[in-house]
Amino acid sequence: MESLRVAVVGLGVMGEAIIQMLINSDIPLTDISILEKRSHRLQEIKEKYGLSADGITESKIVFLAFKPQDMTAGLQNLKIDLQPGTLIVSIMAGINCSQIQDSLGHSVRIIRVMPNTPLLVREGMSVIAQGESATKDDISWVEKVFSKFGKTLILTEELMDAVTAVSGSGPAYLFELSHCMIESAITLGLSRKDATTLVKQTMIGASKMLSISDKDVSTLKQEVTSPNGTTFAALDVFASNNLERIVLDAMSAARNRSKELSKG
Repeated sequence: MESLRVAVVGLGVMGEAIIQMLINSDIPLTDISILEKRSHRLQEIKEKYGLSADGITESKIVFLAFKPQDMTAGLQNLKIDLQPGTLIVSIMAGINCSQIQDSLGHSVRIIRVMPNTPLLVREGMSVIAQGESATKDDISWVEKVFSKFGKTLILTEELMDAVTAVSGSGPAYLFELSHCMIESAITLGLSRKDATTLVKQTMIGASKMLSISDKDVSTLKQEVTSPNGTTFAALDVFASNNLERIVLDAMSAARNRSKELSKG
């Protein structure tokens, strides 16, 4: 697919990340248009990147980056200006391609993407699902754009609710665990500054090992765990409190909420 005029609708954290990806994909600033209902945010992004806010009428590709709760009103506002054959790329959690297709009409092509916030540091995980009318060229273009800021995976849309629970919401799980470790370290006598340094670098190092090692997660864990040692004692508390079940329950709740969002 050749470079075409692109619009980004919704300028939250992920909307801005998409703008950065498009710029890194060598799409001219003059070919990127932005829309946002918050006037102060629209002005902020216009000035920061030198972009225009002249609508989607000429756009052949439109990224939907607003909240899923705003889907009905948002799509109705866009419908009148969309051109036949427009490629719609949605990152709205829980909203499936058929819902967007029904709202906008069957002349548009839909691709659904579930990225996550590490996109902001070029370490994102973006899962792509092809709508019924989208083409292989559409998928190839979207994958190329998102791969600029991390890894991509192409899956069937029926798995997207599970993906949302794993990688979409996943960064928050790591942040919550980090928070608990920092607060516990303070309780054990460390200063907040030292506790924060220790936890942040431990998370960075462990994540790096996980990323580059050929070993599976269980093996990496075993290599830290001496029999009846300090790590063993900590992991035994996790096991006795059924951490695996807690994680499953939490991720199931995230998946179920994603399904609820599709029902409006």
